Amino acid sequence: MLNVSGRTLSVRLENGERRSYAVPESFRFNVDGKQMSVTQLQKGMHVTGTKIVSEPDAEISTLAVVTGKAPK
Repeated sequence: MLNVSGRTLSVRLENGERRSYAVPESFRFNVDGKQMSVTQLQKGMHVTGTKIVSEPDAEISTLAVVTGKAPK
């Protein structure tokens, strides 16, 4: 973890990339077996977490209408 400012958590990912996240107050981190809110975290703590991403379901449907007259 790099820094905590209010409810914003700045971290360095395993690949070296740095990211910032706005963390809801209700979210809890597990630090050394203790549940902590984002405001309880301190610079230098080793934090692990899982980011769960959900994608909206997309349904595609088509409707074909054929019009005309049959030959006599």
